[in-house]
Amino acid sequence: MQNSTCSVTCGNGTFISSPVCKVITGEVADDMLCDAAVKPYTKSYVCNEIPCGLKWHIGEWSQCNSDKCEEMQQRNVFCMVEGKKVSDSKCAALIRPIETRRCPHNKCLYTWHIGTWSKCRGTCKSSFQTRSVTCRRSENGSAESFSNCNKDTQPPHLRKCKLNNCSSEEQAPAIWLVGPWSECDADCGNEKRNVTCVKKFGGKTHASSLCDLSSKPHSEQNCSSSDCNVLKDSDHQPPQMADISPEPFVEVDDHPAQCFYICWTILKTSIHTSIMQSAIPTLYCNLS
Repeated sequence: MQNSTCSVTCGNGTFISSPVCKVITGEVADDMLCDAAVKPYTKSYVCNEIPCGLKWHIGEWSQCNSDKCEEMQQRNVFCMVEGKKVSDSKCAALIRPIETRRCPHNKCLYTWHIGTWSKCRGTCKSSFQTRSVTCRRSENGSAESFSNCNKDTQPPHLRKCKLNNCSSEEQAPAIWLVGPWSECDADCGNEKRNVTCVKKFGGKTHASSLCDLSSKPHSEQNCSSSDCNVLKDSDHQPPQMADISPEPFVEVDDHPAQCFYICWTILKTSIHTSIMQSAIPTLYCNLS
């Protein structure tokens, strides 16, 4: 069957559907080559039933007042016949134009594109993740300058995170680790030891800065040997002593004495006496 064009462009026209003779290849042939006994009848159909002058009236777009991409524009759309407004159902056969759209701001032509977050890295106190953030043209995805995209909606490219092996460290208490005392310095000196703040977790000791400073043990203190190392040389007097010339003349341990001297330390106080016939003082008593 072969259809003719509609007799009118609007207002109830007709078109004719006529039979034609075709060969197997689909080409049109003379009617004599086809069996006239089975030839279909010619038929007429109605077309272009839309009334003349029927159309959708389209108004002007409303103004955009901000740079936000979410702002919308509106316009009036309604059905008309020969210049008169009618029910929209009359124009049901016609494609209805859109009535709303986003405001066509330049910044809406570009969008932010984000990559995936990287693995968490850093230390237990300061760990972070990063990702790529780019400004791209909406229509083809090409990378553009950041100034083209809306700065107020720019996604973050950096964020804090927690390392997997930090939970045990955070729960472990910080303690003071105290080492052994060093040997006492000569001449009633000091002894020292290492005092370090640590956390113990995972079978290992790790340095920390979270210990209570008010409870920190002493790392240095005064000390003395049994004889206080008071003299190394008979020509020199030891430090921290006082010479006393007794009046009247006294004897100590059945020996006439010329003087006393006292050696003070934190641990003990000892009194030595210098015998007239000896250059080396001997221990008289200890006051511990």
